[in-house]
Amino acid sequence: MLSARRIDDYVTNHVVDRSFRGINLRDLTDEEIEDNAQKKLDRMEEADFDETYDRLDKEDKHAMLEAFIYDSVTPSNTKARVFEIDTEVEVDE
Repeated sequence: MLSARRIDDYVTNHVVDRSFRGINLRDLTDEEIEDNAQKKLDRMEEADFDETYDRLDKEDKHAMLEAFIYDSVTPSNTKARVFEIDTEVEVDE
């Protein structure tokens, strides 16, 4: 069994390799996920997906999804899944 000290030392000093085929990656911040979700929502509105939520009018649908984007209780990774946002991006060097 590993001691708490060894585990703490490993977590503190271990560097995770965040590269894929030579491309350095990083996770999106919560704010970046919200921004990307808002952009997708705006594109959805432009494309007019009324058949998806046919019982809601356009304004209600937009308000509902926008409230979901900026909801502080919902984890950002859930928002990313709903809006199909890739949470890893290339690091600019």
